[in-house]
Amino acid sequence: MNDPNENSDPEILAKDSIEQRVCEGLDESVSSLNPDVRRALNQARAKAVEKKGASFPFLKLAGGVSFAFAVLMVSQFYTQQPEENLTPFAEVLEEDIEMLDDLEFAYWLAEEEESANL
Repeated sequence: MNDPNENSDPEILAKDSIEQRVCEGLDESVSSLNPDVRRALNQARAKAVEKKGASFPFLKLAGGVSFAFAVLMVSQFYTQQPEENLTPFAEVLEEDIEMLDDLEFAYWLAEEEESANL
């Protein structure tokens, strides 16, 4: 009976076959290496993989200082502006309302004269 995990697609089977042959070839090439070369490769791999204790401490410090400077600059740009006195605007608004009343009166007066002339 077929294994449900097996795929019968020819392309996938070909890729699996190629991958398997490559892995086998690499394993054979490693096993045929001189023991001294294998030891040197393993040491180089271990050295490359090991963690560095304090990597880039200067960059971490510079990043923190630049972040603090950016926060300071942004806070300087967004300081509260003193609130302006709104009294002059209120006076202008009151004058505009009075002028609007005068215009309405002038319009009514013009209509009355026109209707009287008819």
